[in-house]
Amino acid sequence: VENNDDNTQEIIQNQDDNTEEIINGYDNSEMQSSNSTLQDTFDGYTEQEDQVMDQISEPLADFEFDNPVTQYLATFRVFGDFLQDLFDESGNFKDVIRLSFILGSALMVAGLDRFKGGN
Repeated sequence: VENNDDNTQEIIQNQDDNTEEIINGYDNSEMQSSNSTLQDTFDGYTEQEDQVMDQISEPLADFEFDNPVTQYLATFRVFGDFLQDLFDESGNFKDVIRLSFILGSALMVAGLDRFKGGN
């Protein structure tokens, strides 16, 4: 029994020594070097991306959009009001106008479908 206890203690000590050797003897310097190279590459890409974004954003920051329709807005409003009044005063003819609008839209959709290759 005493011999078995000694052997067990010796085996446990040997396993502890082997574990200590594996843990302390592990060399990860190559992995750290690869990680450093990868991080440097990512930093370079980030710097290039920032430069491109600056080049793109600079002209856009100075861009001003002048709507060319605003000068015609009063004319469009007068003409739209005239057509709306004409539609409102058309009485039962409103149904014909609505039907022609719906039919025209449906024919455009059907034509577009035929143009795209539908049957």
